[in-house]
Amino acid sequence: MSERRPPTISRVLSCLERDGLLMLSDARLPSLVSLVVGEPVRGSWWGHPRGEAIHILSTQLRAHPDVIALRFVRRKITYVHRHRWPELLGVATSGEQWQTKGISSGARIIFRKVKESGFVRSDDPALLSSRSSRERRVCIRELEDRLLVHCIELHTERGAHAKALQSWAKCRQQKRFRRRAHPARDARERLEALVRAWSASSGPVALLPWQH
Repeated sequence: MSERRPPTISRVLSCLERDGLLMLSDARLPSLVSLVVGEPVRGSWWGHPRGEAIHILSTQLRAHPDVIALRFVRRKITYVHRHRWPELLGVATSGEQWQTKGISSGARIIFRKVKESGFVRSDDPALLSSRSSRERRVCIRELEDRLLVHCIELHTERGAHAKALQSWAKCRQQKRFRRRAHPARDARERLEALVRAWSASSGPVALLPWQH
């Protein structure tokens, strides 16, 4: 492993702005882990000698006003730069069949609460109080994978991990993003073309949430 210094947040942001997308970790696609380590890391990066540097840069990216982090390409954490948000919001707010067909009753209940309030926490005792914590996590993952909500990682007052579920309207407001979203079909085609080009040297085309 090279002893070179980890990249600065400015360099990482420059790469993200250039490509529009950046994975947190992936064995074949461009990722934050590869930028820090100098090569892909298979499996978990948490135990890697540069795991702390990866964590710091990931936290900085998530907090940056020009970045949205979500489970997107290959259902893995993907950072999306602001200039690609019109396409991202175009598909996320489309309400198309791939988002709504077959959704569970628990996920529907949570989604309705998010739409009504704009923001709920996964550790709220009132959130699906009749279900187990595992069932709640499954419902939240369902909403996240269908891009129906934007999930933000939280560290609770007790030192545990939780998620804040945010409506896309609330996300836009928080990020001060006023550009109009692209129509759903155009947005999907643009993102598919972007990912095809981005992953051209990495084998099969990476799957997006609607490409089952």
